[in-house]
Amino acid sequence: MGTADVFVRRASGLRREWQSYDAFFYNFLQINPAFNIYIPFLFTLIPGLFPGANIPLSWAMAVIILIPTMITYAMMSASMPRSGGEYVFISRLVHPSLGFSFVTLGFTLANLVWITSVGQLMAQQGIGIPLYLLGRMFDQPGLAEAGAWAVTGTGSLTIIVVLGIFLPALLIAFGMRIYAYVQRVFMAVAVVAAVFLLIAFVTITQPAFAQSFNSFSANTMGAGAYSQIIESAKGAGYVYTDQFGFSDTIVSCVLAMSMLMWAWFSTPLLGEIKSAQKVKSTILFIAGPMVAVGLYQVAFSVLFPGMVGREFLGAIGYLWNTGGIDVSQLPVPPYHAWLVGMAMPFWWVAILLMFGETFHCIYANCSNLLGPVRYLFAQAFDRVLPARIAHVDPRTHSPLVAILIMVVGAVIWSVWQVANPALWTYIMSAAFATLACVIGVCVAGAVFPYRMKEVYKASPIAKYQVGGVPLVTILGILGVLSQIFLGYYYVTVPELGMVGNPTSMIALTAIAIGLIIYYFIAKAYRKRQGISMEFAFGEIPPE
Repeated sequence: MGTADVFVRRASGLRREWQSYDAFFYNFLQINPAFNIYIPFLFTLIPGLFPGANIPLSWAMAVIILIPTMITYAMMSASMPRSGGEYVFISRLVHPSLGFSFVTLGFTLANLVWITSVGQLMAQQGIGIPLYLLGRMFDQPGLAEAGAWAVTGTGSLTIIVVLGIFLPALLIAFGMRIYAYVQRVFMAVAVVAAVFLLIAFVTITQPAFAQSFNSFSANTMGAGAYSQIIESAKGAGYVYTDQFGFSDTIVSCVLAMSMLMWAWFSTPLLGEIKSAQKVKSTILFIAGPMVAVGLYQVAFSVLFPGMVGREFLGAIGYLWNTGGIDVSQLPVPPYHAWLVGMAMPFWWVAILLMFGETFHCIYANCSNLLGPVRYLFAQAFDRVLPARIAHVDPRTHSPLVAILIMVVGAVIWSVWQVANPALWTYIMSAAFATLACVIGVCVAGAVFPYRMKEVYKASPIAKYQVGGVPLVTILGILGVLSQIFLGYYYVTVPELGMVGNPTSMIALTAIAIGLIIYYFIAKAYRKRQGISMEFAFGEIPPE
């Protein structure tokens, strides 16, 4: 049986239009050092509830612990540089049904949830808060009211969330070459904003910040709001300490890992990156952004607490996470970007932060769509899904049918989720499905030299061994252990908020089982057509 019989066609139809630096930018922006969603979570939760944490150390620890996972991803990427990334690795080296189930649940379906969440974040952080700040700066209540409209109205929120789907979808539909050009604008804004934040942390003194906070809070909290926050937190049970706490630092490390680990997000796009077959290139654009952003965050976590005051940061974080303060009393959420915007009440600062947050959200949903689109394409190319989904437009070289499927699914889920906030519970459980995919890739790397011996011997990673043991096997095992470590803390530390309710876990397990059953039904159906899918999973898909 030839390639034409096993796969949908002899060539994918996709083109390698990205350079290594485009993939680097893509992964760097995915873990955006200035506006990533994990940053405000970490810098409110950890100082408030885990005050003994050494946050700079936790970022350095996260980089070190994630190295095996990142290098495993890089080595597998160079060995099987095809679109679909994780799906290709797991389906060829673990089992096709698991590759289909894990990736579909952990990325394609889970990303529908993340797409909605990012849209809601754009309404609050990209539109609502900047308009409020501008309204305060220029004494224009209308701007502040417009900001509140963007965040609180169900109809307005739905509009913004849906726009946060259509704009990225339109962008990626034009093809990877056009997207690369636009992405460079996103990268420039992200770098400017990241540098600006560090400069702000250095130039704004703690007394100056306290004065700005008092001024902005005077209407809602009265005089001396800065001191009020600290005293209220102490009265509620907050205990400030500058003593090192190992267990607290580990929790901080887990959150840092949760942000940095997404530096492999280019993996489903491997079939469109020119140098993806070179190990040095894949290490550069997968591990490189993780290390760069990790080092930036070490500096960030030293300077930011110095600007606002470490005791204040812990106090407001404690009140924020325990419900000890009426959020309407605060001038802005206690997030780094908006504390800087409040301390530097200039219109251009608010505009820079507005563009930075909005661009990050648009970009995040570009990647939240791009990955699943390539997974759907790869699964259809293997004939697990209907062949029509693997259609590639000859002009843009984009899988437009797969894009349409994701857009329709995202809009339906988003409208449902905005109207039913309780569905946020699924975010917590869906993250475990994503974690299972990462573990699956590490397992695939560990068994690669033994499951596909000839493919491994011909790969660029075969020469890397330690004491006669393939390096990818060693790193894959270490990667599995690091992800189990991550999952263990999310299960055992309730404050991390990732333990889904039993109903959600049961539902997701049922979906995973249903996807496995679907795979075997598809396999039987193809066999009746005279197509043996086993042959597809015994080789790397064609270019």
